[in-house]
This record gives sequence, structure tokens and C-alpha cells, in this order.
Amino acid sequence: MLSRAEVRLLQSLQNKKDRKELGLFIAEGEKIVGELLDHKYPVKRIYATSDWHGHTEHPLTVISDNELKKISTLSTPNKVLALCEQKKTGQDEISKGSWVFAFDELQDPGNLGTIIRIADWFGIRSVVCTTNSVDLYNPKVIQATMGSFIGIDVIYTDLASFLEKVKENGIPVYGTTLQGKSIYEALLKPGIIVFGNESSGISDKIKQSLDAELLIPSAGKPIAESLNVAVSAAAVASLISNLR
Repeated sequence: MLSRAEVRLLQSLQNKKDRKELGLFIAEGEKIVGELLDHKYPVKRIYATSDWHGHTEHPLTVISDNELKKISTLSTPNKVLALCEQKKTGQDEISKGSWVFAFDELQDPGNLGTIIRIADWFGIRSVVCTTNSVDLYNPKVIQATMGSFIGIDVIYTDLASFLEKVKENGIPVYGTTLQGKSIYEALLKPGIIVFGNESSGISDKIKQSLDAELLIPSAGKPIAESLNVAVSAAAVASLISNLR
């Protein structure tokens, strides 16, 4: 049974400010919670209905379906919710020889979650975001990752300063734009690939740090003016996976 204090705590974690202050977040559903437990992620407590058949050594509170609805962010809650600790982010230092995706003012939770899932699939271990991009621990982001956030280092930093720093270390910086050279014709070396905001693309400030602009060319004359940022990330990730 849930206490009022627990309900207040879990509901408060829908807000970025409270998540940041407490260093906590929630993850929901059998698939994601199962991944957390399998990978020994720092879980503080599990809240589950009696028909959840998972096994955990963490503190477990059995709750009713109605109680789960009170603390869930899903329209159709799925048996189990985990209260978790936010993990420490890695240092914003990138070694030569690795591919890193960076995002300038990413705003949509679904996009970030999908991008993290793409990065996990294609072996891109670091994702860099501007400080005011959507929060990794937003429940919609966590849900969209389907557990892939566990293995990806998501770094929030001043992107312009970060790019200048990596360039000093001889790491190339590319950016996806509509004015760039076809990515299929460019000679690419492992480095940073920057993607822009969903509506306005890469800012002029960040463009100043690019060594080259890359275009994902269309076939024919599409009605669409551009690709969704997560779709762009998938196309680029698929290409560079064959360059290793």
C-alpha cells in the first residue's frame, strides 16, 4: 500500500526541477524495469501490482491497479514502476577514434528517447546535448528509450565550448545541414556529428565550430522539406557503422 508521502514523491518526479533536486526518476513497464534489474541499475524501490511476476532483491511495495494509476505517467500503466537514482554523467571529454552524436537545442522527449535507442543499437556510446535540451530523465524520454539509456552516456554541456575543446584535440566536427555535401561522398573520420533543433536546425553559433557540413540527400523531389532529427540520426548512424 502506498503512503501519501510516497504518492507525492513519485508524482513530483514528473517535474524536471524535482528530479534534479532529488537525483531521482521513475521508469515504468515490465520491459524497462526488467532491463534495469538485469543490468544492476541503481534502483531504490519497486512498486508493482500482484500480477507482476518479476523477481527483485530491491525493496518491493505491492500496490493496487488504482494506486499504480496515481503514480504512473502512462495512459495505460503496465504492472510495475521503479524509483531509480540518476547515474553520474561522464566527463565531457571525447577520445580520438570514437563517434559521438551532439544535439543543439533538442526539445522533443520522443526524439531524444529514440536517438538514445539508435545510439545503443549502432554502438555510439556518447550523446552530447546543450544544457537546455530536453531532460534525459523526463518520463517520456525514458519510455522511448526502451531501456537503452542504461548503456549510453548522455552529457549536458555548453556545446560551443565543448566543440572548440575537442577540435583542439584534433577531433573533427561535422554538422548535418541542408546546405552540406552529400554524406555518401564525404570523407569522414571518427568525430562529432552535430544535429540541429527540430524546427530551426543548427544555430549560427554552433555552425562556426563545424569543420564540414553534411547533407543526407533526398531521392527525387520530396514534399518534405527535411527529415525528423531522430530519422536523420538513424541514417547517419547506419552509414558510419560501416566505416569502422
